[in-house]
Amino acid sequence: MNHNLHFQHRTAGILMPIFSLPSPFGIGSFGKPAYNFIDFLALAKQKYWQVLPLNPTDTYNSPYASPSAFAGNSLFIDLELLIKQGLLKKSELHLDFQDTRCTSPTLSINHLSLTHNPYIDYKKIQNTHYPLYKKAFFRFTKNDNYNNFIQKNSHWLNAYIVYQSNLTGESVDYFAFLQYIFYTQWQALKAYANSKGISIIGDIPLYVAEKSVDEISNPHLFLLDKNNSPTLVAGCPPDDFSKDGQKWGNPLYNWEAHRQSGYKWWIERLAHNLLIYDAVRLDHFRGLEQFFAIPKEKTALDGSWHLGGGEHFIKTINSWFNNPPLIAEDLGHITDGVRHLLKVSNYPTMRVLNFGFNAPLGKSEHLPHNFANHTVAYSQTHDTDTICGLYNKSSAKTKADMNDYFGTKNGENIGFLGAVSILKSPANTAIIPLSDYLNLDSTARVNTPGTVGNHNWSYHHDSTHLNKELAQKIARQTILSGRV
Repeated sequence: MNHNLHFQHRTAGILMPIFSLPSPFGIGSFGKPAYNFIDFLALAKQKYWQVLPLNPTDTYNSPYASPSAFAGNSLFIDLELLIKQGLLKKSELHLDFQDTRCTSPTLSINHLSLTHNPYIDYKKIQNTHYPLYKKAFFRFTKNDNYNNFIQKNSHWLNAYIVYQSNLTGESVDYFAFLQYIFYTQWQALKAYANSKGISIIGDIPLYVAEKSVDEISNPHLFLLDKNNSPTLVAGCPPDDFSKDGQKWGNPLYNWEAHRQSGYKWWIERLAHNLLIYDAVRLDHFRGLEQFFAIPKEKTALDGSWHLGGGEHFIKTINSWFNNPPLIAEDLGHITDGVRHLLKVSNYPTMRVLNFGFNAPLGKSEHLPHNFANHTVAYSQTHDTDTICGLYNKSSAKTKADMNDYFGTKNGENIGFLGAVSILKSPANTAIIPLSDYLNLDSTARVNTPGTVGNHNWSYHHDSTHLNKELAQKIARQTILSGRV
């Protein structure tokens, strides 16, 4: 079988969550900071910008347990763009909630920093952004573009706005407005990226949250009891991330019901994502072959494996979308069944440098010299530490191994050198989080699995991180590695 038509050439990209973008308003958005980042990517000779899911988050700010598989996170709506639309006044953007590190609400690549809080204060952001969105909503006049958006997205939007209205008591029109603004700003940003030769890689979580709009609207598609409550929930057994396994708590799919429907919900979900991104990573691909089910009142140690959508699902998807640009996240315990499904799918798989020092020295498939061509290689994921963070917490032996592998002493410049080792690897696609190019420590870690709080999903880059000198350094290594 020929390889997937996508990801065949040597290319490079940077992983940057929207919320982590430098911003004068405390959280990344679809405005000037995002456009500046695209300019940075172009200067750095990058092909891809990979983001984390853009969906609304759960109460712990995780986009991997979303109340909707289709809706967008309204906190990414840019306030300055609302001013340009005449929906907000500049005087309404009070300085008391702007990030004190910025002297101006407009950033440039070389903008200097004053003080910087590396973590997002979500409660503060919500308390300041939502009243401004309400002001913008009251000033908004429906137009043809709005009406077309409502019509084209009715298959998910109608249920979502009713769901949110029931939760909050706000009008359905308000939530329709937020989704319209979200997707209008995002599509404009994506168009700008594409015009600069940058493709955007999105991310689809396998599961949705319990009591999500998707579960409530389609209870037959989930494993629920007669009261529409799950008795089994999602998670994973002990692995490299957690010695006791993880209990995520998401409701599980009724794959037989999905099959009988012709996978209608999944096809709509993938079609939606392939419209808003240029390519998509399928999180927890392993769960499509077999999923781990945990009794709701017990721990991950009491879980068991059950068959997922499997080969029939993958072949249906590949036939429907004709060789879709998907990446299979195949991390964790991989069985012969998963390997067979990966072969059937023909999607490029993932390798992660941070796992490379767990196996006997030099043998790990996660070390760059062992990467296969049909691979998307990462230095870290949103669930692992940075390279510097890993080094700092490693044993003396592992530190020595890492120093020798990357050709440095005492961990000096080890994040950047680790990133370069991936660029030089045989993997067709190399995706590096900006934090490794910057040699940032565990402060910049995005998430620690199995924990809540702990600054998860809240790391926020300083505006000085996106500077011309770094872009040129990355460009030089990208060119030397034959990825331009």
